[in-house]
Amino acid sequence: MHRRFLWAAGLIIAGGVALRVALALSPGFVVDSDRAIVYLMAVHASHGDLAVVYWGQQYGGSLISLVSGAVMAVVGESPYVVYGVVLAMMAASAALLCRLTRLALGRVAGLVATALFMFPGTFLTRQTLDDGGFYMSSVLFALLAIWLAVDHPLRAPRWRMLGVGLSVGIALWCSPMGFALAVPALGVALFRRRRVSTALLMLPGLALGGAAFAVGELQFRAADSGWAQEVTLFGGALERIHQLFFGLIPAGLPFGIGSLRVVVALVVLALIVVLLVGAFRDKSGVTFAFAAGVVLLTVVLVLSGTTLIDAAARYDEFYLPALAFAAAAIIVRVAAGVAVLASRGRAGDAGDAGDGNPEGDAATRAGTPASPPASRRPARALLGALAALTVVAAVVISVRGTYLIGSTTTQTGDNRGTIAAADTPSAATVPVAGLQLYGGDAIAVDDLLEARGITAVWAAYWISYRLAAASDERVVAADIELRRYAPYVQRASAVDPAAVVEPTGSGAEQALSASTDLPYTERETVAGMTVFIYDHPVTAERLGRVIGMA
Repeated sequence: MHRRFLWAAGLIIAGGVALRVALALSPGFVVDSDRAIVYLMAVHASHGDLAVVYWGQQYGGSLISLVSGAVMAVVGESPYVVYGVVLAMMAASAALLCRLTRLALGRVAGLVATALFMFPGTFLTRQTLDDGGFYMSSVLFALLAIWLAVDHPLRAPRWRMLGVGLSVGIALWCSPMGFALAVPALGVALFRRRRVSTALLMLPGLALGGAAFAVGELQFRAADSGWAQEVTLFGGALERIHQLFFGLIPAGLPFGIGSLRVVVALVVLALIVVLLVGAFRDKSGVTFAFAAGVVLLTVVLVLSGTTLIDAAARYDEFYLPALAFAAAAIIVRVAAGVAVLASRGRAGDAGDAGDGNPEGDAATRAGTPASPPASRRPARALLGALAALTVVAAVVISVRGTYLIGSTTTQTGDNRGTIAAADTPSAATVPVAGLQLYGGDAIAVDDLLEARGITAVWAAYWISYRLAAASDERVVAADIELRRYAPYVQRASAVDPAAVVEPTGSGAEQALSASTDLPYTERETVAGMTVFIYDHPVTAERLGRVIGMA
C-alpha cells in the first residue's frame, strides 16, 4: 500500500510538471514584464550583480532569481532555467503538502490534496509556472517550516528546530505573505516541545530572514523608485475583505468569473471554516498551521496596500495549499460517510452471514493478514473511486482552459490593474512565429531600435522589461511608470538620441504625438507600438510632465 501511494503521488506530481512544461513550450506562451524581470535578475545574478529583493519593490525575496542565476553560471543563460527552478520548487511543495495531508488526514486525502495543488485550474496552472519572482518560494518554505515542526519520523529534533527557524526566516525574506503562512509553524513547534531551547534554536534563522528583509527595504529606499507600498491599516478593511473574497480569490479559481463567482467565493469561505474547526480537533498540528496561516495571510492582504482586484488573482497561489488541504478533508470525509451508510445497508441485507468466518479466523490466528471484511470493501472502493474522480476532474479542468497551447497570437499589452498610470492596448494582437517568449511586439521593436543603433529607451511598463529580455539587454528599457531598476533609468536618461516606446493609441502615445514641449524627430509604428525618437536626451522629469506623470 505504501509503495502504491508513493507511485500514485509521484505520477500526480509528474503529470502536473509535464502539463506546465507543455505550456512553457507552446507557441502562444508569452511572458509579461513582471516575469521578464525575474529572468533579468537571474542573468544579473549569474554575473555577480545580486539583488536582495525584486527590482523596485520593498519586498519580494530574490531566491528564485539567485538560484536560477547560479544554475545559469554553469549551463548558460536561458529563461527556461528559471522555469526549471520554479517547477522544482513546485514539485517539492507538492511533495510536502502530500506528506502533511497524509499525516493529518490519511493517504487518500494526501493524493487528493496533491492533485488539487498540481491541477488548480487554468489560471493557477500558469501562475505556478510563470512565477512573479517570489510566490512559489514563499509557498515552499512555508510548507517546509510546517513539515519540520510536525513530522516526527525525521529525527534530530535540534536540527529540525533550527530548520523551522531558518525556513520561517527565508519565508519572511521571500514575502510578508510567505511569512504569514510560515509563522504558525513556530507556534506548533513551541507547543509540541515546550522548551526554552526550542525558541533559542529558532532565533538565528529568524534573525537571518529579518536581516534580509531589512536590507531589501534599504535597497528599495536607496534606489529611489517611483513606487512604494502603502499600508492602509484599518482604513476600508470591510470593503477590502469583500474585494478579497468576492473578487480576487474567485477570479483565480475555476468557474470564479461570471455567474458562479459568488458560489466559488462561498465555497472558499466554507473551506476556511473547515480549517478553523479542524484546527481544534487535529492533534498533528497540521490543520492548525494551515488555518492560522490563512487567517494571517488574509490580515496581511487586507491591512496592507496590496491591490485586491480581480487582476491581482495571482495572490491565490498563497491560498492554494490550505484550500487544497481543506477540500481534500471534505471530499474524503463525505466519501467515508457515504461509504459507511452503504456498508451498513449491505450488512443489514446480509444479516449475520459475515460473522465467524472460519477462513478469516484461521488466517488471523496463523498471523496472516486477513482480507478486508466484506462490509469495509464498499467503503474503500467508494473512497478510492471518489479520489480518482477528483484527480481526473482537476486534470480536465486545468487542461481544458489552457488555450495558450498551440496559440498563434499574443496580447501586446497586459494591463492587470497593478499600475494605475500604465497605458496598454486591450485587444491588439501580433503574430508569433515559433517560441518567442517575450512577444512579437518586443522583437519587432528591438529590430527597429537595432537598425537605428539605439541601446537605451523609455517604455511603458508592460513592454519595457520584455523588450530588455527579448534583446538580451542589447536594448535596456527603463519603465516610465515605476522606474524599477536605477541603472536602466540612468542609461535611458543619458542616451542620445533618446527614444520612447508606447502602445499605439494609449493616452501617453497621444500626449507625446501632440506635445510641443517635447517634439520628436521621428515617429515609427511597429507591431502595435509607437517609437518616438528625439535628437537629444530625455529625462524622467521632462517625460513625466508631458504624459502627466510628473
